[in-house]
Amino acid sequence: MLPRLFFIAALSALCLCTSCQYHAGHPGGNCTVCLESVSNQTDEPALGAQFRQAFQEALFRHAGVTMRDDDNADVSVSLRLTKVDSRSLARAELRGKRDREDDSNAYQTVLHRLLVDSDVVIIRNSDGKELFRGKVRGTGDMPRQADRNTALQPAIQQAANDIALQIVAYIQNDK
Repeated sequence: MLPRLFFIAALSALCLCTSCQYHAGHPGGNCTVCLESVSNQTDEPALGAQFRQAFQEALFRHAGVTMRDDDNADVSVSLRLTKVDSRSLARAELRGKRDREDDSNAYQTVLHRLLVDSDVVIIRNSDGKELFRGKVRGTGDMPRQADRNTALQPAIQQAANDIALQIVAYIQNDK
C-alpha cells in the first residue's frame, strides 16, 4: 500500500510541476486588434481590399489575437500602402549561342518580384503608446505571362499576406 501511495504522490507532483504549465479556464494573453484605417496610394485599386482580407486571415491563424471593429480593442493598426514596384528576378536564355547575332536579346525575364511598401502605425489603446511605427515591405512573385493581370493578382495577394503576417508578428511580440 505504501509503494502505491508513494507512486500516486510522485505522479501528482510530476503533473503539477512540469514545465508545460497547463492552466484551467480561458487562455491568457488574448489581444484584440482594430484595423483603424487602410489607405491605398498605389496604382493597384484592389490592394487595399486584399490587404484587409489577408489581415483577417492572418489574425484568424494566430492564436491569442482576434479582430474587433470598435474602439474597445487593445491595439489599433493604421496602414498606408505607398508603392508597388516590379523587378526582374530570373532570366532564361532564349536562343543558343549559334542562333543569335548578338547578346542583347539572348535572355528574357521569366520571373518578376513584386514589392509593396507600406507605412504602418500600431498603437496600444490603453495608454496610447506606439508599439511600432515604420515601413513594412511585402513581396510576391509573378511569372511572365501574356496577360500581366492574370499573374499580377496572385502576386499582390502574396505581398498583402506578407505585410499582414509581419504586422501580426509585431503585435504578438508586444502584447
